[in-house]
Amino acid sequence: MLIVGTGQSGGQIAEELLAAGRGVHLAVSTCPEAPRRYRGRDTFYWVMQLGLHSRDYGLNGLTVEQLPSPGARSACNPLLSGADGGHDLHLRDLGRRGVRLHGHLEATDDGDLVFSDDLAAPSSPDSASA
Repeated sequence: MLIVGTGQSGGQIAEELLAAGRGVHLAVSTCPEAPRRYRGRDTFYWVMQLGLHSRDYGLNGLTVEQLPSPGARSACNPLLSGADGGHDLHLRDLGRRGVRLHGHLEATDDGDLVFSDDLAAPSSPDSASA
């Protein structure tokens, strides 16, 4: 089974198919990873706090005109799961559990899938995070 994109839905679908014993291939996207919990609270608690109090702290949301590009309007959400009360999802963890990770799906060529070579190499403790 091939899943294209690692936003919240792609990550959750990959995890569910893997748990069901299916072979999973995952073509990554540029969606970032993020912790599901911070300082003992769900990430969405903090998102709501920011939304409620942002002006009090000098933080204002960007208007459409202030975005860096038109594509920024449809930027993806961080790779998180809401399953089983919510938890972090990490590409390398999915890979260790058996998901085959690939770069972006670029095209098909006479029935063959063409993936880009943009899947970041796992970082080592001695190297800087990508």
